[in-house]
Amino acid sequence: MQTAKNGELIFQSGFESNCKLVGFESANPKIIGSDLSFSDRNSWDILRGEVPIVYFNFTGGDTTKRFVKIIDEPTNPNNKVLYYKIIQPWVAESNSEKARVQLEYYGIKGGYKEFMQSVRVFLPQGMGELKAYPSKINWFTIAEFWNNITWRKDVPYGFRVTLGLGKPTSDKSELNFILDAQDCEFTADGKQQYTNIWNKESEVKVPIGKWFTLETYFKEGNQNNGKFSLSIQADGESKKTVFDVTNFTHNTKDPNPTGITEFNPMKMYTSKEVANFMKSKGKSLEIYWDDLKIWKDKQPGK
Repeated sequence: MQTAKNGELIFQSGFESNCKLVGFESANPKIIGSDLSFSDRNSWDILRGEVPIVYFNFTGGDTTKRFVKIIDEPTNPNNKVLYYKIIQPWVAESNSEKARVQLEYYGIKGGYKEFMQSVRVFLPQGMGELKAYPSKINWFTIAEFWNNITWRKDVPYGFRVTLGLGKPTSDKSELNFILDAQDCEFTADGKQQYTNIWNKESEVKVPIGKWFTLETYFKEGNQNNGKFSLSIQADGESKKTVFDVTNFTHNTKDPNPTGITEFNPMKMYTSKEVANFMKSKGKSLEIYWDDLKIWKDKQPGK
């Protein structure tokens, strides 16, 4: 176990051969087993003793419309990766159309007030079709951090930080990274009402057809000491800072924030319009993930 200034390594997995996806056709498939390419903190089964809900969620649909798999990396059969695919949107229980695949990492015991995540990401060439989407893209979530959750009325002071891919113009353009933070409260009729607290848009281009490491850092705090940062490092290139934000990372009215207890480390969630655009071009929404690592009480560069 890594401790002291380097933080505590909570979990790591590269989805290697001793890891198995079970319940493929169910609403909440999960990974079991241990990635034996790592010597410690590598068991999905033991992790669930500390984080009770670690499984995938789609909010409806079936495997003809979306799925998650553990597969051989397409260009390297000696490496296993996690594969998300959305073929088309579907009608969820709310009667709205969804396009979602996400890992839920929920019920963290004690909460994380400061933590880091690192994961390798690959967007195949087909995802480059999004550069020609005929509008801006301001909703394509790839990770989300809840402090506190916003879908239960008995949990006050809802708040989230959302990391996504964006398209900055309606003209053909490169994809970039977008980031925002929102308070949430319930209205009298029981609906969620989000209020934007801050948002950021980066000019750093999203790599297509090349593996890159995505490193996120979260520290709970107010407008003076809350922190959220993101860096990427494409294979063979130097690390780039995408965001380095000092601002609220909890609800602005919360008098006693207690840390992150739920987040989505690997997520693909977007509008029906974006999903249907890709389908019209004979493409699917796809993301490959590898080498997920999560640390508590760790800072960038430490």
